[in-house]
Amino acid sequence: MKILVIGPDSEVTRLFSFLSESGHLVQSCPDISFALQRLEYLSYNPLVFVNPEKMDPATVRGMKTAGTGEKDRAVMLIGKLPGSMKNTGGFDYVFETPPGPKDWQALMGPDGAFREKEPLDFYAAIELCDGDQNLFFDIAGIFLKDGPRRIEGLRTALAQKSYHNVQESAHLMKGSALNLVAAPLCEATRFLESSAGKSDLTGIEDGADYVIYEYERLKNRLTRMMKERPSAEGAP
Repeated sequence: MKILVIGPDSEVTRLFSFLSESGHLVQSCPDISFALQRLEYLSYNPLVFVNPEKMDPATVRGMKTAGTGEKDRAVMLIGKLPGSMKNTGGFDYVFETPPGPKDWQALMGPDGAFREKEPLDFYAAIELCDGDQNLFFDIAGIFLKDGPRRIEGLRTALAQKSYHNVQESAHLMKGSALNLVAAPLCEATRFLESSAGKSDLTGIEDGADYVIYEYERLKNRLTRMMKERPSAEGAP
């Protein structure tokens, strides 16, 4: 799950460390304007506000569909409602005290409210291959073979603070994602490529984490599809 938290970094570390440790991507931003910039490029569900001082219902409702056009994005509040709001004002979930692991597990489970986009569009990818499933699986195999090397190259570029190489790594991975119609990874690599081109250090750090997260999701899905391939006539 990809979670964007609007609130102080210290609160994010304190409240969400167990989610990060269990494999979810938790990123933070200081205010709404910063969050809106991120949502122009990247998809998150849910958005979480931690103890906001000022909010109004219209802003909350706007955050539900801002940016990438997420249709089912949930907006959560942790803390007390701002004095300017007489009711929940569009928040889907309000927790006066921080939700614990069981609360999150219920929200993220099979019947929960929080959803992620599928890592790829299988049918669109097959169409891109002129209906040739063998070609699709050949492309998937190349991605699985080259992926670890590309991720290692990205990590090396980050460690060396070589933002040109970060940009190049993101560009190459974007091409691979486009071939598989893997929209989430495309979003991530596009954002990282742009951030590296502008030497936006915060964007590079968050973008790289997002790319790695989406790469792992796509890798896991493709690996499963490859294993199921002999008996699969349609989408896995």
